[in-house]
Amino acid sequence: MIGCSITEANNGFAEFIPAEVNALEARLYQHAVAATGKNHWYFNRFGLEASEGEAPDGIPPHPQENLRKASYREMLNAMTLSCKNAFAMLDRQQENRLRKARTGFVYFDAWGETGVIEGVNSWRDSMSIDMLPKALVKAYSASAFSCKVRGERSGFLQGLRIASDLLNSDAADTVILCGQVRALPVLVLSEAAAFGRAYTAKWYRHFGNQFCVERTGCMVLSKTPREGIALNLSHYFLRSENRAEAAEALSACWQQHMGDNSAAIYGATHPSAEVEAMEHEALKRLKREIDYLSISSLYGDSHCFNPMLAVMHLHSLSHSSAAHVLVNADDGQRGEWLLECWKPEAVPSVTPLSNLPKTAAMPDGLDKKEPQ
Repeated sequence: MIGCSITEANNGFAEFIPAEVNALEARLYQHAVAATGKNHWYFNRFGLEASEGEAPDGIPPHPQENLRKASYREMLNAMTLSCKNAFAMLDRQQENRLRKARTGFVYFDAWGETGVIEGVNSWRDSMSIDMLPKALVKAYSASAFSCKVRGERSGFLQGLRIASDLLNSDAADTVILCGQVRALPVLVLSEAAAFGRAYTAKWYRHFGNQFCVERTGCMVLSKTPREGIALNLSHYFLRSENRAEAAEALSACWQQHMGDNSAAIYGATHPSAEVEAMEHEALKRLKREIDYLSISSLYGDSHCFNPMLAVMHLHSLSHSSAAHVLVNADDGQRGEWLLECWKPEAVPSVTPLSNLPKTAAMPDGLDKKEPQ
């Protein structure tokens, strides 16, 4: 990663209150509260217009209907700003190399084709939201493979996997990974409700607040070693429905990929009570102590952007003690991703596949033929 930028909505948080005449919203809200342990849901969305009046408790008042139908235009402008800021991190040598390189463009989002829900009134805007942002593809001369990925909660990681394939197969020299997440209340609540009921009504008075933040982001990826944070999708597995078995499998996965320079584990998972309890149980099973940080608790939940926020958090740390970090993420369907991140000074040396001995065991999922 040689450049990265994330832009978040800056319109203040608005509390979501289910409509009295909408039975679906009320039912999803109750199930989401029971699954996450959060009985106050606040949304920070692009395109919100604050209503007149004083803000109680520092939270600007927003009409509930405006919260459900926030304008998409500000989100498109924020995505352009994220790309501009990401490329501003490159030095002159990297910029000159990028102009001559084959650049791929991978665009991801959380919910797929949402143009109808957004009320888009322009076919150009509809293509930018649902297919590819044409203006950005043209502005950054993306001449190599380009596509859109709809990966739900694992949208960023699926896009990162495609970018890795493009770089390692020599189909591109640089890949721009760009995306956005819209915190549509009904979709956010329906996803949370799918995690099942973890609490009962008598515990509601002990619940807390849930913050959902809309964000756009851009990450510039290169295959030139030791120019930035190195990323590797190391493992993926489907966890058991039994919490103890899932915690044991997750702990074994962390233990396998931890090294002497591993400083922390970042939890970029859904903020549900079930997932939080499983992660804390997995931490207790580790053979040594390690710091743990919940990304959604620190920055608010941003769906598929949580792993990207974890990488940005590591990039913001100046001290070298956090040389290697494990990022644990989920796909919302009991699937667990493990993303490894290294600071430039701690990147391990990698032996090319063509130099491996004939008897060396190839990693799972790789073709055992010689690379062409």
